[in-house]
Amino acid sequence: MKNGRKSKSQYIKITRENWEQLREFRKAPFQKRYHELLELEEKFFNATKNSIFD
Repeated sequence: MKNGRKSKSQYIKITRENWEQLREFRKAPFQKRYHELLELEEKFFNATKNSIFD
């Protein structure tokens, strides 16, 4: 792992692990996907805001 980058084989492995999840996500109606993205964004913000605004 040079410079913190993933090697090609690691990238492929990760993609295969997440493939089913990604397919289900793409099949979901847009509204549901948007809602899930908002939830993820909120989780990320909540996880980072304390360290950012201290």
